[in-house]
Amino acid sequence: MTIKKQMNLDYADGALLAFKAAAERAKVDWCLYAGTCLGLFRDGRFLPDDNDIDVAVRATAEQVETLWKSLDRSGFKLGKFCENVDGSRNRHVYFHPKIMRPEEGGLLVDVFYHFSEEEENLLRWFDAIWYRERFWFIPHPTEEYLQAAYGEWWDKTRRNAAAGKEDVQSCSPG
Repeated sequence: MTIKKQMNLDYADGALLAFKAAAERAKVDWCLYAGTCLGLFRDGRFLPDDNDIDVAVRATAEQVETLWKSLDRSGFKLGKFCENVDGSRNRHVYFHPKIMRPEEGGLLVDVFYHFSEEEENLLRWFDAIWYRERFWFIPHPTEEYLQAAYGEWWDKTRRNAAAGKEDVQSCSPG
């Protein structure tokens, strides 16, 4: 059994702001995604048992490459690429002034950049939520997205991994 390390909340808000700045420099549309979207939409905070920040980017392959470079220049450490059982793809990037790995106290940001057709349809437009004095984009329509991803998303006792994201099919080094 693998024990999941809880997210380092001391760096979560800083990671969001740094990601936002890097994505803006890369001219990439993005939103909060998966467990981060669920927690901030439903509870107004990160989920207490989550171990990462999830974001989704809507971008061409060229824009995604520009984003990786922008994140690297912004102090993120670029990690492995993963393909999930639903066909979506994400890359692990790490945010911390000195520590990379979450198990050592760093913070993992999962950047999703390739989606299933259903997810693509829910990422065509964004809604927004207010968190820490800023608006943050989330998939539209949000409740439909959360229903597709989590089922009974409003029930705090039944939170599992987002559908199709619970098992990684393959990963390759960054």
